[in-house]
Amino acid sequence: MKSLKKMVLSALLATTMLSSVGFNVHAQDTATGSITEDTHIANEERANDEAYSEDAITAEDGIEFDDEGNITTVTIGGETAEVTQENPANPEAPVNNTPNRITTNLTDDPSTSMHFQWHTTDADENAKLYIWEDGQSMDDAAEVDPEIIEIDDAFYNQMTEDGHYVYAIMWDEEEDEPMTDDDDPWIAAENPDQVIGYYTDEVFSNDNLLWLDKGFDNYSLGLPYPSFTETAYKATATELNPNTIYHYAVGNKDGELSEEATFTTASESNEDFSFIHYTDTQNAFSSENQRSEADYSNSTIQSMLENPNAEDAKFALHTGVVVNDDWNDTEWDLTLDALLPLNNEMPHMFITGNHDNDNFLDHINTDNAVEGMDSGAAYSTRYNGVQFINLNTEQANESDEDAVPAILDNQMEWFEEELQKAQEAKDNGDIDWVFVSYHRPLFSSSYHSLEDESVQLIRDDLMALLDEYDVDLVFNGHDHNLTVTHALTHNAEAFGNAEVATAGETNEDVTTFNNPEGTVFFIPSTAGTKTYNTIYKLESFDWILENEDIHETYEDLFGHELTEENINSFRELLLTEEQPFVSSFYAEGHSNARESNFQHYSVVDVTSETVTYELYQVVGEDLDNRETTLVHSYEITK
Repeated sequence: MKSLKKMVLSALLATTMLSSVGFNVHAQDTATGSITEDTHIANEERANDEAYSEDAITAEDGIEFDDEGNITTVTIGGETAEVTQENPANPEAPVNNTPNRITTNLTDDPSTSMHFQWHTTDADENAKLYIWEDGQSMDDAAEVDPEIIEIDDAFYNQMTEDGHYVYAIMWDEEEDEPMTDDDDPWIAAENPDQVIGYYTDEVFSNDNLLWLDKGFDNYSLGLPYPSFTETAYKATATELNPNTIYHYAVGNKDGELSEEATFTTASESNEDFSFIHYTDTQNAFSSENQRSEADYSNSTIQSMLENPNAEDAKFALHTGVVVNDDWNDTEWDLTLDALLPLNNEMPHMFITGNHDNDNFLDHINTDNAVEGMDSGAAYSTRYNGVQFINLNTEQANESDEDAVPAILDNQMEWFEEELQKAQEAKDNGDIDWVFVSYHRPLFSSSYHSLEDESVQLIRDDLMALLDEYDVDLVFNGHDHNLTVTHALTHNAEAFGNAEVATAGETNEDVTTFNNPEGTVFFIPSTAGTKTYNTIYKLESFDWILENEDIHETYEDLFGHELTEENINSFRELLLTEEQPFVSSFYAEGHSNARESNFQHYSVVDVTSETVTYELYQVVGEDLDNRETTLVHSYEITK
């Protein structure tokens, strides 16, 4: 199977390289070929090296005890850390009163207003948003008073003086094994008398795949500082002028102040514009000292900023999963700091992802149009000639029932009302396009789109609404691979509840949709390091039955026996199914070990007649020597 997979991926490499038009962001090509080609080859060699299989990596793993029953060492991914009975962490929790985790987010009318948020540890009652037009200075700034919010239970992972994270070992007496269930992330901090050992991440290396894949979870728990409060600031600038460049800073000009940043308001008319689409940064803190996921996201951000085809982008759409654990402020801090260079140049439109959940609203200042929703946000915004409608697919968190739709009735009703208003605006010529964004996809080439119960429970209703109200494009995340569909319409009788209405026509590195009937769906893989294999394309049906739970989902929900014909018909809906990163961990599952050196994003150009979706990949293990390549363009023309 591995040799066959290698042949398939070699063919993919050849196709990708032949059809690519690229520019180097940081460096020249390597001596033996392009950075992309060399990285492909190195990745394939490691993916097919038995030494990097999960079985080989974990062969020596476990914990060792001394004669008195104390744990002395823990081995994870073949590397051994010493375990102590004393906590080696700096006992003082971090304090940061410089404005941090700064974000801007589009309002319902980004031509005249903008949302802002930032954080500090201690409250500054004199903090402000300072905002001024291009050509002025901060001396001319308008001052906006923020809403100051006390955030309880700030969660920061304990660290040593030299910056290494500390982990706690607790024992599950009933199972007679280390406790690894982090359903309660505070358990180690709140029960220090039950912690029987501590270790740090110092010994683990950047090629320890198990450690990169949150390997601490196998034998231990993350160890937070005892709960404390910190401060969030939410401000909204109003009465702005359309199509105007603004500068801003947040904090206190007589104390701690952020660096100056900028954005441009939307136009009042249907002017052409561009935006960036990326998704699933999903930074987990535990590999920060080995192979920082946040650093790879930051490298992707730098590519966006240096890409000449993105220099006119007005905002960035992030379709969910900013962090790995929504309750972990260490991860929000690392990730939003990595995204800050982009945020300093343009606002975002953040979508709630399945790892963001309740704490999304603690970190993003956004409209929330559905009353009572606390699992994230649903909101709508009109930017120039486009109506953007943003859904929250995490509403299942608001129910204690076992099988709950990703979108509850109250949000679905709001969605239809927004679609009705958008259709009326389209008919009147007020807008040209309707775009919908949400995290969990209906269509992708990996497992989530068919396995997530919450998605199957809204699939038919959601697809019916998208079709009825002529939604043009849908932007998703969640399944970390490159997926683009044909233009699809609703078909309640078909597996997947859709059929191809207009097929995309591909000529070399451009696919066109001429006046399509139906909706085109996009997933630009990931701007992080966690990738999913294109299982429907590369794996057999027997493999899918053995390694995934899709068949159980359809049996449990609908009493339907999944067939190979179902999978084949579902694949007919997909135009693009690609995952250029290869991993030894794909042999026994859909996910890699969070070690990808291929990141992706898209630049979307919008005119009244055409949308062009340009898909870019950023490649290279060395963060100082990476290559950005345009791999494919999709053109939708009315």
